[in-house]
Amino acid sequence: MLFILFITFKVLVLNLLEYNKKDLDTMIKVFFIVYYLLNYFSSTVAPFSILA
Repeated sequence: MLFILFITFKVLVLNLLEYNKKDLDTMIKVFFIVYYLLNYFSSTVAPFSILA
């Protein structure tokens, strides 16, 4: 489950980076959104997850 989410986020981030190669602000926002969502899902799905 978590692995599928990770792949999905990775694909989304790579697509956004291709679209905004020079937009550092967008990259930082995307990174924090992905980090927050990964922490949220890991704490919801598996409290003892490695990512938590």
